[in-house]
This record gives sequence, C-alpha cells and structure tokens, in this order.
Amino acid sequence: MDFAKFIKQGEAAVVSFNVYSAAQLQDLVAGAADHICYKCSSSEEYEKIRSWFEEEGVFIYQTEISGRRIATIKLKQPFLTGWGPIEYLELSDQKPDGSQKSCWDHIEIRTWYYDRTVNEVKQAGIDVMHKIRPHHATHEIALPNGFKFVFTNNMLVDKIISEMK
Repeated sequence: MDFAKFIKQGEAAVVSFNVYSAAQLQDLVAGAADHICYKCSSSEEYEKIRSWFEEEGVFIYQTEISGRRIATIKLKQPFLTGWGPIEYLELSDQKPDGSQKSCWDHIEIRTWYYDRTVNEVKQAGIDVMHKIRPHHATHEIALPNGFKFVFTNNMLVDKIISEMK
C-alpha cells in the first residue's frame, strides 16, 4: 500500500460514515468532528504510515497509551463529515497482545451534551456500546461495515495539551 491508496481507503470509510450518520444520527447528535482512527496490525506498518506523515502531515505527536504507541497527526487535507472537517488522524500501533487488525476503525465526534445525546440515541433504538479505556470512556455505534461512530466529551487535542503540561 502507498500513501495515496491509504488516503483513498480513509475517504471510503468517511463516505460510509457520512451516509450512515446522515440517515441515522444527524438529527440526534450535536457536536463537532474530532478525529479519525487507523489501527495498525504491526509495528512495521505503524512506522511506515507514520513516516508518510513526516512530509504529508502538519505535525505529529506521539505518546504511549496502554502499552502501545499512538500518534496524533494533524492532516494537511482534512476529511469532511456532516459534523465538520476532521483535521486529526489517530494512528494506533499494534496492541501488546497482537489482537489488532489493520483498519480504518472509527471517527470520534465531540458532543455538546454528552449524556443527553447518548440517552437520545438509545431512545431512538440505536445500539450504543459503552467503552471504558485507561485514557477515557466513550460510547460507540458499530456501523454495518464494522466502522464505528464514537461519541466523546473531550477533544483529542485537549488531551494532548493536558498531557504535555
């Protein structure tokens, strides 16, 4: 895979996200697009993709979360959603247990009224999963193709800024 193909696959994930969310969630979720996530199946893949953004990204911030590297990359060309442009890519290295497969995994939307939004989505009959992780908790909706719509109440960049202090 090369950079152009990688971005095309990301664009395809965003299109499926936009189609689903426009039909199911646009009237239920008030918020702003935060980031898109790509999960790597190996450290070699992580290094390869990260290296593309040395030239194709605006900046890269890397940290370790739950025993693996996570890079946050500000994109030169944002992905476009119904919640606005996605300017950040979260690139996740393989998990320590080796269970992760290569994929465009999710888009996170920072909701204005988190608890109310989650309740309204559930009341609309949409299956919402609560995910608790070491660095934050989210609520997720799995799209038919496996890609996820994730609600958060914290912007990724805000997490990075607080971590850097």
